[in-house]
Amino acid sequence: MRGWGHLTGRGGGLGLDEEYAGIIQDAFADYTVHCLNTHSELLKALRDAEQILKSRGEALGLDNEGPVMNKIALAIERASVVNSNDTTNSKGTD
Repeated sequence: MRGWGHLTGRGGGLGLDEEYAGIIQDAFADYTVHCLNTHSELLKALRDAEQILKSRGEALGLDNEGPVMNKIALAIERASVVNSNDTTNSKGTD
């Protein structure tokens, strides 16, 4: 997020008035929180899908190491790297 000095500054900054600069910062903060929450929900959904498929596969005597499971595991791994604040384990529990 750009700093207050960049938004309101005149020498190389955008030169915005303080009220408008505040609106921009607040809107960007809201957007950032929304993105982080959406990412966390996606990661939880991937973990839930993995658990459901594993349990159904086990019940049917299927191999849980197939291409679908590998793709889900890769998606979880990639999403976990992006979400450095993730505190849940691979089963999606605290």
